[in-house]
Amino acid sequence: MVGNHRMGEGDLPKILIVDDHTDGQRLMEEMLRTLPAEIHKVSSGTEALGVIVCHEVAVVLMEVQVFGLDGLSTAIAMQSNKSMRQPPIIFITEAGGDDATEFKGYEAGAVDFLYKPVHPSVLRAKVEVFLNLYRLRREISNQNAILEERVAQRTAELKTACEVAEAASNAKGEFLANMSHELRTPMTAILGFTDILLSSLTQPENIDSARTVKENGEYLLNLINDILDLSKIESGNIDIEQIETSPYQIIADVVSLMNVKAVAKGLSLDVEFDSPVPETIRTDPVRIRQILINIVGNAIKFTETGSIRLIARLVDEFADEPKLQFDVVDTGIGIPEDKIDKIFKPFIQADGSTTRLFGGTGLGLSISKRLVELLGGKFSVSSTVNKGSTFTISVSTGPLEDARLIRNSAEAKLRVTDNEPSEIDGLSLCNHRILVVEDGADNQRFISFMLERAGAEVTLADNGRIGADLATVASSEGRPFDVMLMDMQMPVMDGYVATRQLRDKGYTLPIIALTAHAMAADRSKCIIAGCDDYMSKPISRKRLLELVAKYAARTNTPEAAIVES
Repeated sequence: MVGNHRMGEGDLPKILIVDDHTDGQRLMEEMLRTLPAEIHKVSSGTEALGVIVCHEVAVVLMEVQVFGLDGLSTAIAMQSNKSMRQPPIIFITEAGGDDATEFKGYEAGAVDFLYKPVHPSVLRAKVEVFLNLYRLRREISNQNAILEERVAQRTAELKTACEVAEAASNAKGEFLANMSHELRTPMTAILGFTDILLSSLTQPENIDSARTVKENGEYLLNLINDILDLSKIESGNIDIEQIETSPYQIIADVVSLMNVKAVAKGLSLDVEFDSPVPETIRTDPVRIRQILINIVGNAIKFTETGSIRLIARLVDEFADEPKLQFDVVDTGIGIPEDKIDKIFKPFIQADGSTTRLFGGTGLGLSISKRLVELLGGKFSVSSTVNKGSTFTISVSTGPLEDARLIRNSAEAKLRVTDNEPSEIDGLSLCNHRILVVEDGADNQRFISFMLERAGAEVTLADNGRIGADLATVASSEGRPFDVMLMDMQMPVMDGYVATRQLRDKGYTLPIIALTAHAMAADRSKCIIAGCDDYMSKPISRKRLLELVAKYAARTNTPEAAIVES
């Protein structure tokens, strides 16, 4: 309840009569008795000020020539006290008063002058005007109080709702982060040991079985990534970069990756340029590549015969925000017109039977559409059943004033993107000591197998406390570890605490974070804790060996790594 007093039906406005003659008081009271008001009578200006301080008065009828503090002085005293209520004053005086007195009255705050003898009807009419104004002000004040009360109540409700929503969002984020960890951690062992099996198997049926395990493991990993992406988009926590990148390189990467799947189904995957395209644009190449891989992958999935065409063109070249447009045109099963909107909703496909025939979660296009919008573009679809579909996306290019427009990929400087074996198999970690701090037995086996196979001497620790102690002892004995691989989520002491403790002691040798968390801020959190670099699970054998070799090469010095023991 608001603290202001609200005027109810039983509250009557107050009229204050100030006259030092009782006959005058009674005369005015008689004239006003028919008005719905409560009448107060006083004999001096001093008494009048006391009433006004204690009561809310609707109108004051004041004799100019009153005993003691006269009417003009009383009005001036009211006006000079800014904290005092300022009710309207009607001065009553003898007929024939001079203009100077009247001017002083108005200057002191009077709203009117009445001259004796006062006509009852005139007095009632004038007083009634101010009573009505008073009632109106009180009603407005009451309504304001009610509105303020409702606003305060609604604000409190909204605050509570926001707190509940924030708590739910935090719980959801924490749940997804934990689920990411729990799912990604075993995926490291599954995919890692499958690669090891594939490198040693010789019988075709065993190779096929191992490849099936790997393909399904990668499918599960993609599903985890899709769910995390959707969550990050919905919460507004997804990172969108703006860097110089080559659209030709992005297209080459996509075609290099997807052409194998197209050829396996007997489909051609062709690239066309409908206009000169900027050699470089400012955008997020990872997200564009993710979008195009998803769309081209869908086109391949839903096309049995014919071709897939990836068409690029520059649109709105001279507008304030030029766009690069990509069309993915297939000759597949098509989408009924009334089902097109459904394909952009999470976990929904155009037809329930599509899921049974072709698989999939229905997340890819939903994520792609939102990513396109975050990249400053639009996503649209046109389709004819049994003839094919065209998926069109556009993305902002950034300013093009200094960009060179080229007509084909032959003019672009492209990275070589092939599937030839890398030189990683010849990489040696001989004479390097690696400390692996990881609580998962399967991941310990996989990581140590990879490192030992490359020639490294591996020491294992089950938690951050053991790992920090081993690192400290090894350094104090003059045999420091060249590289430490630190899992960031472990029992007893996690990797964040262990890394901070080591850095606080002056430990300077490389610490590489291993984490199954894949949310936006995880890399920054690891770096802030003191890690030199970061690997997200499941761990790639190539990435593991390259990163360890990179940091091990920097630590071929005999100095101790701990300043304080």
